[in-house]
Amino acid sequence: MARLHPQKGVDTWLEAATAILSERPDLHLAWIGDGELRADVSDAVRARGLAGRIHLPGRRTDVDQWLHGSDAFVLPSRFEGCPFAALEALAAGCPSVLSDIGPHREIARPGDEALFVPVDDPRALAASLSDRKSTRLNSSHVKR
Repeated sequence: MARLHPQKGVDTWLEAATAILSERPDLHLAWIGDGELRADVSDAVRARGLAGRIHLPGRRTDVDQWLHGSDAFVLPSRFEGCPFAALEALAAGCPSVLSDIGPHREIARPGDEALFVPVDDPRALAASLSDRKSTRLNSSHVKR
């Protein structure tokens, strides 16, 4: 749920998504938003044979419905000003995995409201999502 732009770490997300989907055939992932990397990301998804499992629905006006229907929200940004997408996800009670940058730490407590992963670390991002019990994404503090 962000622009398809290098700032947002979409390449990190795509690497993590590829790893997760190799282990979880039941899983589908979506990146909501549009931007300059749309064609590149779309090509990469097709090249990896993941077109039926990674979805790029573009810019949406029904983000709240996507958040309420999601198991987790991920934003691996390299930097942010005010991370509006993360704020929306947290407000919706969607379990969130965020890059460990200052603006994300300003809006969420680590391990309580969100999980934090190092910037540009697709392995850590994949690990944070692959075992939902160990990552506390099912914790009782998250209201769904």
